[in-house]
Amino acid sequence: MTPLIANNDLLNLTEEQARKIFTQGDEAVTWALLQLAALAKGKSADEVSRASSHVAPYEKPAGKNRPKKRGRKKGHKGVRRAPLEINKEEEHALAYCRDYGGPLGAPRGKRHRVVEDIETSTVVTTAHTIH
Repeated sequence: MTPLIANNDLLNLTEEQARKIFTQGDEAVTWALLQLAALAKGKSADEVSRASSHVAPYEKPAGKNRPKKRGRKKGHKGVRRAPLEINKEEEHALAYCRDYGGPLGAPRGKRHRVVEDIETSTVVTTAHTIH
């Protein structure tokens, strides 16, 4: 939109100039209000009309400092998925090192995973213990 009034004139806007802007329609009034808002913030008219994606990150205000706390509020009952019925169990233990082929010592610990497989319209749940 072409400027109807210079920015300096908007600061000293008279009633006659305001009525002239009003007679030019909604777009003219919107333009004038945006220009006044920019002047009130101490910004140029170009800065007000730019999209956020066109503003450099260092020119934007800082974001929120505190992230939202995770989980439910204190005093609320916790919810989790119901434990599954395990149909079969498998043990996995290495007899020798896969990289060097030598024997292995005692395992440091165990990991437990539950895997759900869908086999021809039936669900089979297997518990895997890895040594």
